Amino acid sequence: MNIKDVPLSVVTFTKDSIKNNQARQLSDLITQDSSVRSSGAYGDNAESFYLRGVPLGDWNQGEYAFDGIYGVAPNYKVPTDLFDAVSVVKGPSTILFGMSPKGNTGGAINLVPKRAYKDSNEIELRYTNDSRPGIATDISRRFGEDKQFGARLNLAYDNGDSVIDNLESEAFRGSLSLDYISDNFITSLDYISTFENIDAPFRRLYIADGVDLASAPDNDFNLAQDWEYSKADENLALYKFDYFFNEDTQVGFYLGGGQSDVDRLFQKGAVLQNSNGDVKT
Repeated sequence: MNIKDVPLSVVTFTKDSIKNNQARQLSDLITQDSSVRSSGAYGDNAESFYLRGVPLGDWNQGEYAFDGIYGVAPNYKVPTDLFDAVSVVKGPSTILFGMSPKGNTGGAINLVPKRAYKDSNEIELRYTNDSRPGIATDISRRFGEDKQFGARLNLAYDNGDSVIDNLESEAFRGSLSLDYISDNFITSLDYISTFENIDAPFRRLYIADGVDLASAPDNDFNLAQDWEYSKADENLALYKFDYFFNEDTQVGFYLGGGQSDVDRLFQKGAVLQNSNGDVKT
């Protein structure tokens, strides 16, 4: 089959979609598309997906594109507070973003950074689960006689219990976007910092060969011990410069990178041994 005959489609979740669905992380948002399935557990320290039946983001190797560039986006949790939109490309996406770190063939997920399109001030107070309050701010300004310089700041903080036994989490997310637009070039600088501390993170449950599924436990049941924890501190930056010779010709220079610092102590994942619900870890 010629690769040009393989269908490719794009679904974009905008800022309004993120707000209306109260999506706090990537899995809350893109699984609304029937071709996307989350393969991680709620309350885990990382997210992963199946896109058109092909795994994506399950190796902590930068499988998400940030503004079309790999190797920059967060590796573990992707907080939707910091992005203007999320695009899910289904089909061969190498021609759009280049080869992903793991060479995923099911498609790609591109995170669109926020820009200061207009002056705005937003504040959001929220309350999740049993006792998890949070606050988020979104401030943007444009400066100059022709409004050529823009700055946008986003901050979000959530802390408290979850509906899962023993699972508590504290998360901070912040981003700063600067851009300058002239008659023949556009330049931008994005910086993102995220921190998440999870007590008793809920890991995946595996099933041993030949074991029938046991009855499902209560949905607040947690196999993790209260002394298990996961801390992830991630920072990323991306600088872009695009020069336009005319409407059809441009040249670009992009420089960026990300760093993830992780401190954690938890079980890899319990394995169900029999129909009585005994597990081995």
